[in-house]
Amino acid sequence: MERVKVNFEMSSQDAMVKFVSDGEIHESKISFTDDDFSKHTIICQDSSIDYFKIGAMDMNFRFDINRVTKGIYKIDNNILEFSIITTKLENTGNRLCIEYELLHDNEVVNVSKLVINYSVTEEEFRCKA
Repeated sequence: MERVKVNFEMSSQDAMVKFVSDGEIHESKISFTDDDFSKHTIICQDSSIDYFKIGAMDMNFRFDINRVTKGIYKIDNNILEFSIITTKLENTGNRLCIEYELLHDNEVVNVSKLVINYSVTEEEFRCKA
């Protein structure tokens, strides 16, 4: 497990969120928290990326350039389901860039871009007994 510095930026038609956070990376999983103490988890797989956010608003998105996927927002006790069309999916070393459209009832309701840059700050060593 390694400690990382995460630069997070998500922009959409109606909002922009940016922050820097300390996090951890283990194999293909990056975890970090934002300024509101919501927990973010990114899991990189061969052809897709899963994004989870747990906090005041929960998100569960899968991005896959080869197929339409499902995304879920949970706000208060409301659950909103979307179809996700991923238009760009880059995972290059220490940078993730995802561009996507959210559809509800086959209508585009938002177009967004998620960029995450991260760099290792220290490696955690464990003693073997």
